[in-house]
Amino acid sequence: MSKQKNFFLFYLLSFFFLTISGSSQTFGKLYTIDEVNQLHGPVLQKVAFNPAQFQTFLTETNKVLMFTFKSNNLFIAVDGRKVIYPDSTGISSDDTLKVFSKSIIEDLLNGGPADSVYVERRSEVISITYDNATLELPTLCPPICF
Repeated sequence: MSKQKNFFLFYLLSFFFLTISGSSQTFGKLYTIDEVNQLHGPVLQKVAFNPAQFQTFLTETNKVLMFTFKSNNLFIAVDGRKVIYPDSTGISSDDTLKVFSKSIIEDLLNGGPADSVYVERRSEVISITYDNATLELPTLCPPICF
């Protein structure tokens, strides 16, 4: 096989692999509340939402929800870093957002009935707690933004 054909085959296989792996990537991991408290300490600040309101946030995105606390205020953004909570206030391109996959947030919310969903700030971590489970280990935007 010629060098050009080998290069083309390599390029095609690489593109296919990156497309498949990128579309199935999830950001975040579910823990019990006790595990999270042990790993990252107590909650320093939290904002409560009713589950229906949180589901509304999920309908506004295709892939991810992004979170940051700025000046002790929670901001939630969707794909393209578009802020959806508390309002259309923009966030700076310098702000680092914590990114969770829509699918893993849906898994969290399917875990059981509870009155509230909490977005929490711990010492160095943002987590989402619902019922007896907590979602952590988001990726950062930047560098990985959608």
